[in-house]
Amino acid sequence: MVEIKEYLKYDPTSKTGLRWIKRAKYSKIREGSEAFTTVNGEGYYTGGVLGKRGLAAHQVIMFLEHGKWSDNDTNIHHKDGNKLNNNLNNLEFISKRNHKLIHSHIDWSPELKGKDLSKFII
Repeated sequence: MVEIKEYLKYDPTSKTGLRWIKRAKYSKIREGSEAFTTVNGEGYYTGGVLGKRGLAAHQVIMFLEHGKWSDNDTNIHHKDGNKLNNNLNNLEFISKRNHKLIHSHIDWSPELKGKDLSKFII
C-alpha cells in the first residue's frame, strides 16, 4: 500500500489528521480537502482509498509517518483517550497487552479518561 502516500498526507490542521493530495480516478473528492471524515460505530474517523474501505484514520496516519501498520502484537493508542484526536503527538504504537491494561483502568476509573497513561505501562 505504498501508493497510499500518493493520495493522502498527514495534516495536523485537518480535524481528521488527513488531507487528500491526489484525486483517484472517478472519485468525487477534491484535492486539499479533509479525508476520512466519517465516524464509525466505534468512534474513529474512517474512510477508504484505492479500493480499501473502512480504514481508520489513525492507522493511516501512523503508516504515512512511520511506514508501518499495527500488527498482531501492537495497537495504536490515543494517549488522551480521545479517538477523534489524531494529532501525531497523541498517537503511539503500544503492545496489545499494555493497550488492554490501560483501557481496563480507564473503564473502571472515569477520572483517568483524557489523561496520558503511557507512563503506567510496563
